[in-house]
Amino acid sequence: MPTDPVVEFEHVDAFLQNRCVLEDITFTIKEGDFIGVIGPNGAGKTTLLRLILGLLQPTRGQIKLFGADPAALKRPNRKVGYLPQKSGFDRRFPLSVKDVVLLGFFGETGLFKSPGQLEKSRAEEVMQRLGIAEHKDRPVGEVSGGQQQLAFLAAALVSKPKLLILDEPTNGLDPAAQNRFYGLVREMQAYLSLTVITVSHDLATISANADNIICINRTMHMHGSSAEVMKHLSGNHLYRCEFDLLSGSSNGWREQS
Repeated sequence: MPTDPVVEFEHVDAFLQNRCVLEDITFTIKEGDFIGVIGPNGAGKTTLLRLILGLLQPTRGQIKLFGADPAALKRPNRKVGYLPQKSGFDRRFPLSVKDVVLLGFFGETGLFKSPGQLEKSRAEEVMQRLGIAEHKDRPVGEVSGGQQQLAFLAAALVSKPKLLILDEPTNGLDPAAQNRFYGLVREMQAYLSLTVITVSHDLATISANADNIICINRTMHMHGSSAEVMKHLSGNHLYRCEFDLLSGSSNGWREQS
């Protein structure tokens, strides 16, 4: 049964401060896809997400999100759940895990209206599904890094979006926490009928979890199934992105000298 496109890029260029960050990017992401976007640091991955979210306008080309210009859609868009890159986190942050999850409703309730019983019930359900309900009353700064990231994931999911966007979501997590995180994303994808886009420079993690991979380094060098992309890389020590794959490396990328 054919599925509708969720994200469409057609010959998209993006410039930041007069520098070309993305050039001639074309791809389509359909309902139910689990897409990994990989590339070295500075390749334009986060810029790609900003374009999808409508936070940045392309210099050339056309972008559609659910069939419309993302910049013209109401923000925050309830159809999109977004987990940004993890930055420095103050462990004295005065919110509980539950409070962080309830922040995900601000797109629906606004900043000055408290979540009602329906929102609290939905937050409880998502926390149960992600295995963090037992920590809901603890300060979020006191739980583990993996549990913190699951709290922020829950906040991205409580509004029941159709598209989940993850920007380097497992940075700083150990392999066991990474595997648990993506396993839970898979479970939530099935439960909510999600389309998922996850960005990383970690090829090993992406190839183990995504169904399809888009590889960029300013231009788009490859787009195919994870198996196809890995087969191509395993047969080519020098990758056309001008980066090469390190066997056994957790990062997966090294700049060529």
